[in-house]
Amino acid sequence: HLCIDDPERSQKKHFLDVINLTYKRHTTDNIFSAIKYLLRSKNFGFDQICAVVTDSPFNMAELWVIYQYL
Repeated sequence: HLCIDDPERSQKKHFLDVINLTYKRHTTDNIFSAIKYLLRSKNFGFDQICAVVTDSPFNMAELWVIYQYL
């Protein structure tokens, strides 16, 4: 799950999308690539992310360590 903070469009936080990785390994790099693609396709930046939720504690920890601005 990916949520964004969008003060220009409203004062609320929005649920942006559920990213389907069915056909890819659920690695931190694949999750990050999917997030980048989704943000670009919706015209949002990394600075607007307020939450990223996965079902893997390992991937969540890796995202926090490797990509600290998430």
